[in-house]
Amino acid sequence: MAVLTTFGIPPLAFETSRPAARRFTQALGKRLSQPVLLEEALSYSELADGLADGRIDFGWLPPVEAWQLAWNSGVEVLLQAVRGASGGYHAAVFAREDSPVSSLTGLEGRTVAWVHRRSASGYLVPAAHLRDLGIAPAKPATFVGSHDRVVWTVAERRADAGATFATVDALRGGVTAAGWTQYPPETPVPFRVLATLGPIPTDAICAWPGTGRSLQTRFAEALQEMAQDDGDAVVLDAIFGTSQFVPPDPGAAGVLARALSRLQAPVPW
Repeated sequence: MAVLTTFGIPPLAFETSRPAARRFTQALGKRLSQPVLLEEALSYSELADGLADGRIDFGWLPPVEAWQLAWNSGVEVLLQAVRGASGGYHAAVFAREDSPVSSLTGLEGRTVAWVHRRSASGYLVPAAHLRDLGIAPAKPATFVGSHDRVVWTVAERRADAGATFATVDALRGGVTAAGWTQYPPETPVPFRVLATLGPIPTDAICAWPGTGRSLQTRFAEALQEMAQDDGDAVVLDAIFGTSQFVPPDPGAAGVLARALSRLQAPVPW
C-alpha cells in the first residue's frame, strides 16, 4: 500500500481555491506515485507546529514562520515562490505624492500604517530599518491587518505613510509593482516611494526533516515539473499565486534574520 503524504496549506488559500486544491493533490500524487492529502490548517501557528512535530510532511508557509522553523526546529526550506519578474520581493515604505513626507527622516513622530507584527515586508524589515536609523514614528503603532488596508489607510490620509510589498527592477532599481498596484484605491492616488528594502524571502515550501532527503527531493522536483506543464501551472497559480518555484535564497533569509534580531528588544512604537 502506498504511503500517504500530507501537505499543509493555510485556510484562506484553501477556502478560495478548493477546486484547484483537488486538482493539485491529484497531479502531485501522480508525479510522486503516491497519494497526497491536503491538510487545511486553522492558522499558520497550527501549520508550523504540524511541520515541527511531523504531523504534516510538507507545508506552505509565509517567510517568517518558514525560516524560524528552519533555524529553530530543523525544518527544511525546499523552495520559494517566485514573485515578480526578478523572482523575489522587497519591502516598500511609501507616502502620498502630495504628502509633506519626502524621506524616511520625515517619519519621525508621524503615523505609519503597518500590516501586522509577523509581516516581513509590512512591518519587520522596514520597522527594523527605521529603528537602526533612530527614527521613531508616532505611537502606538498602527496595525491594520492587510496590505490592501495599508494602501487605503495611506490613500485616505489616515496615516502619513505605510509599508507593503514591492517588486523591484533588478537592473534599474525602480518599483515595478507593489501593494498599491495590486490593491489600488477606488479613487486613484499617486504615491511616493520613500525606500525599498530587501530582498526578502518569499512564501516557502517546507518539509519535516523526518520525511527524508529522497522524498524531499522528489517533492521539490514534482512541483517544479508541474510548473512546466501548462495545465498544472494554472492550478499552482490558483493556490500559491505563482506557478514558479526556485531554491531558497540565503541572502534574502539573512535580511529577515537581521530584522528579527534587531526587533528582539521591545520596539517603543
